[in-house]
Amino acid sequence: MGGAIAPELAGHVAAVGYDAGTGRLTVCPESSAWATKTRLEQARVIATANESAGRTVVRTLKVLAPGTVPVTESADADPEPAAAPTGPVSTRETASDG
Repeated sequence: MGGAIAPELAGHVAAVGYDAGTGRLTVCPESSAWATKTRLEQARVIATANESAGRTVVRTLKVLAPGTVPVTESADADPEPAAAPTGPVSTRETASDG
């Protein structure tokens, strides 16, 4: 979700689809707690999105089940470094003809 529309949801709820014909914005939360918060805030999110656009573009909000679509970090969040693999490194040995 855009940080300007719902900053408290950024990084926890991702906009994953929009149907211009119906005005339905589809979002996917990272957990059931964020799904509940999104449902409780949906009227405000819709109103703010339309206010930001200057016209009615979002009529309904569809909240998917958590984890249906991966939620990506927002661009302004500090990315966590990837964890280094633990344990021995596997190598492939080839037999020599001899």
